[in-house]
Amino acid sequence: MTKSFYGSIAQNGIQNNKQLFAPYVTMNVFIIAMFYMIHNLAQHPDLKNIGGGDVMSVILGFGVYVVGIFSVLAVFYTNSFLMKRRMKEIGLYNILGLAKRHIARVLSLETFMIALDSIGLGLLTGVVFSKLLYMVLLRILQFPVKLDFNSPVISLVTTTLFFGVLFLAVLIYNLMRIHLKSPIELVRESAVGEREPKASLWMTIMGLMCMISGYVLAVNIESPLKALYTFFIAVLLVIVGTYALFTTGSIFLLKKLRALKPFYYQTKHFIVISGMLYRMKQNAVGLSNIAILSAMLIVTLSTTISLYAGLDDAMKNRYPQDVSISMSQVEMPALVGLEQWAAQLPESIGYRLDNFSYLESTGFITKKDAEPGRYSVLQDKSFDSDSVFIELIPYDLYVNYFALESSQGIQLSENEVLLYKTGGSYGLEQIEFGDQTLKVEKEIKGFRQNSVDAGLVESFTLVLKDKAAIQNFYKKVQKKDMEGFDVYFGYDEKNQSNNPKALKDVIMGALKSRDIAYTLAIRSLERMGFLQIYGGLLFLGLFLGSLFLVMTVMIMYYKQISEGFDDKIRFETMQKVGMNHSEIKKSIQSQTILVFFLPLLVASCHVLFAFNMMRLLLGIFNFTNVALFSAVTALVMIVFAVFYYVVYQLTARTYFRIVQWH
Repeated sequence: MTKSFYGSIAQNGIQNNKQLFAPYVTMNVFIIAMFYMIHNLAQHPDLKNIGGGDVMSVILGFGVYVVGIFSVLAVFYTNSFLMKRRMKEIGLYNILGLAKRHIARVLSLETFMIALDSIGLGLLTGVVFSKLLYMVLLRILQFPVKLDFNSPVISLVTTTLFFGVLFLAVLIYNLMRIHLKSPIELVRESAVGEREPKASLWMTIMGLMCMISGYVLAVNIESPLKALYTFFIAVLLVIVGTYALFTTGSIFLLKKLRALKPFYYQTKHFIVISGMLYRMKQNAVGLSNIAILSAMLIVTLSTTISLYAGLDDAMKNRYPQDVSISMSQVEMPALVGLEQWAAQLPESIGYRLDNFSYLESTGFITKKDAEPGRYSVLQDKSFDSDSVFIELIPYDLYVNYFALESSQGIQLSENEVLLYKTGGSYGLEQIEFGDQTLKVEKEIKGFRQNSVDAGLVESFTLVLKDKAAIQNFYKKVQKKDMEGFDVYFGYDEKNQSNNPKALKDVIMGALKSRDIAYTLAIRSLERMGFLQIYGGLLFLGLFLGSLFLVMTVMIMYYKQISEGFDDKIRFETMQKVGMNHSEIKKSIQSQTILVFFLPLLVASCHVLFAFNMMRLLLGIFNFTNVALFSAVTALVMIVFAVFYYVVYQLTARTYFRIVQWH
């Protein structure tokens, strides 16, 4: 046989199956272009020359790995659909005289043609749209848009090699599948469901327990640090539970319904249950993938959009005032006159700053005991997910600078406190630390300016009688003397047109006279650094969201094709046994709609139960605007649901063309 003969068969195979190959090539072009573009941006030298460019390079570098992993999953998964529909054709080649080595040559040529077209068009698309993507990134980061943009050779080479190896791996996988099957098995495989898991009670129970455990973890977490530690555990449990319930739980439920003879042997129930049982066996893994990808898309977009939209709120949480100065463990002699000096600082440097606030505090780390209101004091100052931070501040500074409600006239004794609990009420009349007990005179609602709500762990602020009471209490619980007070003071700018860099330089010069180590933050200057992080995450979220969306659409499309070929045969069989056209059409349509919209319902449940955990994780980034996050999440879910419905309607047209309903 000549090479042109193999090439002719390969070309004809692609041409005759263009309904399968066209979306496959389109998806490959898209993900190759995405991989190239994000790799291009991560490696681009101009990005490192802008403020925060190093952070952006790290974020985009992470995105390269994520896109690479999902590219492998997408190509292999869609290839499995494509090959399943072609197994009969390949088996016929074998029966008609082509040896498996000849079929291997044909498939190799097909893969080469597909890879050449996909990589070529993908790189071309990536190069064309890279400049636009770079401009979008600069726009998000609020930098001047530059029209010049280079295409690093390393990105072209890396993309070509990565996807070249990926297509080679796909070819090897396909050849192994064909090699292990006889011609008859190849012919019959296209009629076999994607998977036919057996109804397993213990697998159903395990899936249900995994799902419930993941939901319980997500809902009951109380601190951002604990959410960070348990996030991947909860996600893994939910993913395992989703696959288990789709693959075995649904089968188990349908078989139980089928076992109810009086219920099952009614025309309406018989058709629906038998049809659903068939579809769930065939589509369980695909539907699970759609549900998980949909949930990932919604969570990714809602969190990154919320972070970017709530940047100013996050900055106020992180830096309560326009100018913030912090000093750690300032010894008592250095505290003398510091408040008065800080109050007069604006006048001394010639800047109009107002809303002066000043605080001297200390703190320690504790852990909850089993009994409510009791805490064990830890000598180690490192945080873990179960830590509780206790902040101690004097009554006079709280009243003068931070009280949101009137606390004048309250007389605190040595063992009485005002108490503020992060994110909720305390509800008890006393709080104990080892052998020390403090009476809660009043539970306060918050502070005029305070960043404690954005803390990584659960925390309390205790207002004690005075600094002497704080020192005595600290010594009793820590069994040692205090090393000093942490000091914070800050101001707001009256005239926002001031040059923040000049203001920072002047304040730094004045602080040198106190000879105390300090941290100075000018909110307007710090905002740019946070904009790079939040903007980078938004860009990556939109980028990955597009990838998840394309994968979801491709799975839905191939599912509709698979459903169409199978239902065409079922449609003809059911007509032969006496069912009329309208009954069959109505039954199969209702089953198809139910099956394809079930993942959207499951994804929505995942998102709703994950809301608390995602809210807390956003707290790590100083984002505490729950109302904004709720609104963005709801909007993303609604938009995605509409898009999901539109995609379903478009892909359903392919389904109807296959079954030829008129």
